Amino acid sequence: MSDINRLSTGDLTKPLSAWRIARQPRWLLNDLAPMATAMRHPLVFVRGVILWAKVRQQGFTMLGCRRGRTLFRLADDVERRAIPGALVDCGVSNGGSTAIMAAAAPSRVVWAFDSFEGLPTPSTRDGTNAAAWAASCLGRKENVIEAFQRFAATTQLRIVKGWFEETLPAEPDKVGPIALLHADGDWYDSVRLTLETLYENLSPGGYVVIDDYSVWSGAHQAVDEFRAKRRVDAPLLRAEASAFVSVTKPLYLRRGGAASHKPVLPSATYGV
Repeated sequence: MSDINRLSTGDLTKPLSAWRIARQPRWLLNDLAPMATAMRHPLVFVRGVILWAKVRQQGFTMLGCRRGRTLFRLADDVERRAIPGALVDCGVSNGGSTAIMAAAAPSRVVWAFDSFEGLPTPSTRDGTNAAAWAASCLGRKENVIEAFQRFAATTQLRIVKGWFEETLPAEPDKVGPIALLHADGDWYDSVRLTLETLYENLSPGGYVVIDDYSVWSGAHQAVDEFRAKRRVDAPLLRAEASAFVSVTKPLYLRRGGAASHKPVLPSATYGV
C-alpha cells in the first residue's frame, strides 16, 4: 500500500521500524539532535522527546521528533510564562500533535478542528502534486479521544468536527484568547482561513506554528500573503528543515503606561 493510500484509511500510523531507522540513520540523528536553544530547558527537551516517541510509536502522529517536541516546548513555554489563552490545533488527524501540546500545558483548554474526512481537494495554488493527496491524512475522532486518554486529559479537549469553512468562522468567540495556534491545514485555502479567523485571538507573546510552509506552495503563499496584508513583521523561525515554521506575535513592553514599539520576543523562540 502506498503512503498516500495508507493515510486515507483513518487507521493509526505504523511505528518507525528498525529497518527504516537503519536505512536513514542520518535523518534520525538530525531529527533527534537538539537545537542550542532547546537546551536552555533540558528537562523540557527530554520530556518532549520521550512523549513524542510514545505518541509516534503508538501511531497517533506522523510528525518527526523535532516538530513534535517543538510543539511540546512552545506549549510548555506559554504555560511557563502564563500567556493567556487556549491551545488550538487546526488539522489534527488522529490527535497526536494535539495531545502533545495538551500534555505540556495541562491547565489549558485544547481545541481540535478537523473534518475527519481527510484533506479537501486542493486548488491550483497548492501545486501539481497536491491533487494526489486529496482525502489523505484521514483521522478519526475516536482516535483523538484515545490519544488524550493515554497522554493528556480528556477534560482539556474540545473537538470541532467539520470543514474549516463551516466551523472556523463560527468559533472565534467560543475559543477566546489563544496562546498557541498550530495551523496544519496543508492547502492554501485552509491555512489562509485559519489565519484570517483565529490570528486576531492570539495573545501577545503567543505563537502560531505553520506546518508545511516549506512543503506545499499554497501554505507558503497563504502565510506570506497574510503577513503582508496584516503587516506582521514578527520573524518566521524554522524549526525543521523542510516543513515547519513558527511565527511569534510580538509582546510589547509597556513603559510609563504606554506601549513600546520595540517587540520583545522570548529568548526561547529563537532556533526552535
